[in-house]
Amino acid sequence: MKNRKIINVELLIKNKCFLNCNHCFFSGKPSFYNKKAYQSLYRKLNHLIKYFKINKKRYNVFLYPREYSTDLNLLSYNKLLKNDAIFTNGPLENEEMFFKFCQESGIRTLIFSLHGNAKSYCKLTGNSPASYRLIFKNIKTALRKNFRVEVFHVVTHFNVNQVEKFIEKCNELKINRIRFIRLFPAGNAERLPDEYFLTKDDFYKFVEKIELIKLKGLSRYTRLGISYTFGPNFYSKPFRDFLSGKITLAWPKSKFGCPIINNQLLAIDLFSDNIFWCFFLQSLPEAIIGKLKFRKDKPVFNVKFPKFDEATLSKNLDGICSKNYCRFHKECLGGCRAVAYLFGRKNNRKNPIYAGMDMCYTKAIEDLGIYKKL
Repeated sequence: MKNRKIINVELLIKNKCFLNCNHCFFSGKPSFYNKKAYQSLYRKLNHLIKYFKINKKRYNVFLYPREYSTDLNLLSYNKLLKNDAIFTNGPLENEEMFFKFCQESGIRTLIFSLHGNAKSYCKLTGNSPASYRLIFKNIKTALRKNFRVEVFHVVTHFNVNQVEKFIEKCNELKINRIRFIRLFPAGNAERLPDEYFLTKDDFYKFVEKIELIKLKGLSRYTRLGISYTFGPNFYSKPFRDFLSGKITLAWPKSKFGCPIINNQLLAIDLFSDNIFWCFFLQSLPEAIIGKLKFRKDKPVFNVKFPKFDEATLSKNLDGICSKNYCRFHKECLGGCRAVAYLFGRKNNRKNPIYAGMDMCYTKAIEDLGIYKKL
């Protein structure tokens, strides 16, 4: 494997959002609406982007606000970072202005949050059916304006049985890609009852549905992306090619599926200046590993990482990710470390920072015998 020594940086911005979804890993309502706070934010962004452009061979940077459409000025920073894809929650404020600013900022891909049918969307997010309908309206408008459209779909106990119909609907609309992500207990989702999260049966059901749809070519137009929150898929050729260095993904720049391994990720909250070891964990004080500071307008990242080097992980990982259990142990080293930590923490594991994944996509494929069936 090639070791691509690049630091992946997530710039987190807890700006205003018109929603406060039950599952959002941005915890609670933002408290920084005043003009002074935003002036400070833009000043930091300008200094950081200047620094990253000078050191572009070392840093892979992604800007992650709570919501773009409530602060259109943030869109222009993506042009400076040469990012052409952004996330939005979907029910946009002033959608025509939003689309116009996106086009002017070089944004080509819009990724909308959309989860199952209207009933399961409302149950997960706490939002109204009108919000669900508005997302579809804005998706159709984005497609007409020649944006590449993807959807960000959180998989839960309540929508796992809707996967086929959801994929069919996305194909009808000619949505380019679905990014499936597993619901995990961080941010607002820490308060959700256990019944919202995938059981082992749900997890295996999801894997079987997705793999059979892919193998039978039933998703005619829409590509299916399975996030690392489900763990690795060593039966996927693109994933194996990524690990071998044959292909390079926009995110992450790492020789592992998880850039936390070997400490190749910084997640920086630009209002509090706190630095976290993963952006999924920005609601957890124990995940703070340092502070962002500036010296003569140059950023200084004062951090103390947990021991996530390869040797320490290999020695300490437990459960299904331990070296005595998993034959892909060396290539993987624990799947998504943040999700493993969150479920280890939720399930009162003794040392959750080295907890193995509670469930794994590769193991599910093997246990289900999917490839033997066909």
